Amino acid sequence: MSQNYIAIDPGVGGGIAYTDTDGSVHALPMPATLHDISKELHLLSRSTFGPVTVFLEELPKFAGKMSGSSLGVMFRNYGRIEGLLAAFEARIEY
Repeated sequence: MSQNYIAIDPGVGGGIAYTDTDGSVHALPMPATLHDISKELHLLSRSTFGPVTVFLEELPKFAGKMSGSSLGVMFRNYGRIEGLLAAFEARIEY
């Protein structure tokens, strides 16, 4: 049984990268809505034939030059993604 991986950047310009069952690597932009995020993560975490490990980018400790709007979206996405992954019983690495 092979190990499958998903890597997530939860930011506004972020995205989801993953290895497919044949070992090929794919990337897609971060879905815009909760429904679309849920649909993608459910498909990716359930369509693998082996264990899935998700690498979730940690959030910054300071905002720096990031706008309040971008920061808000990133934090909201992070919480949504973390909750969905827990519900889908995926192994999360930070």
